[in-house]
This record gives sequence, C-alpha cells and structure tokens, in this order.
Amino acid sequence: MDDVASARSVPSPIPRPADSAARLLHPSGAGAPAVDSSVLREIAAGLAAAVEYVDPAVERSIERIPLLATAAYDAWLVVWGPGAELERHDHDGSIGVVHVIQGELLETAEALGEGGLAHLRRLGHGETTEFAAGEAHALRNPGGITTVSIGVFSPPLGAAG
Repeated sequence: MDDVASARSVPSPIPRPADSAARLLHPSGAGAPAVDSSVLREIAAGLAAAVEYVDPAVERSIERIPLLATAAYDAWLVVWGPGAELERHDHDGSIGVVHVIQGELLETAEALGEGGLAHLRRLGHGETTEFAAGEAHALRNPGGITTVSIGVFSPPLGAAG
C-alpha cells in the first residue's frame, strides 16, 4: 500500500462525529463550549479501547491520524517511532489529554509565564495526562518500541485563538 495511514489498524469504521458516543455525551453545535477534562479523559479511554494493533513506526517519526472532529473537541491517534520527540509547545488556548495505549511517553510540562518551573511525568500503558490552556509541554518516546497515544483537545486545536 502506498498510503501509510491506510495500512494501520485503527478503529474501524471510524465513527462519524454525528454517530459517536462521545458526540452524544456532549453534543456540539456552533459555538459549543469547551468540554471538561474529565469528559476528554473518558473520550480518550473509549477511543483507546477500539485500537487493536498499530504497525511499528519508523524511528523518530510522529504520525497523527484524525479520529473525531466536532465543534467542541477533536481526537487524534498519534504513533510515535522509537526516539520520536515533540518539542515544547502549547495548544493555543485548548485544554487536552494524552492517553497512552502502547509504549511509554515522557512529558515535561510547565505553566506558561511561571518562570520555567517544569514537571516531568512518565506515562505508560493506560495512563493519561491532562494539560490546561495555559500550559506548555514537550513529549518524547524514550523507548526502543513504537508508542501509541490518543490526544483529545477542547476546543479543537486551532479553534480557541
């Protein structure tokens, strides 16, 4: 197959936003309010339960596969190759969660404007971290195997600003 994303085993069929349980949990319409982080955790865990297998990733690569997009939140499957790293970034006013399905991630997080006080978190299989709108973080796959995670953001990435 030429299309790497189509070769992956991801939730199939991927629910259309109008049909998903997560959408029913928090209906979205024009100007939908941000979803609480506890709901984002439930959405991430539910989507993670539907992922059965993801092919090994190329070393240091990061692949993002969109799973759900609503006016209130969006969800992504992220495949981290061994040694992959995402530099320090914020989410432009969105809150979010990252739920690890396979492998391990190291997260360095800090509140914006607090003088660089950082916290290190190690996330393994089944663990979830959340971040506030005013938080920046960096993520890294420290291991020699592919790591797979689900990221859920509210409002959707790019919609908060």
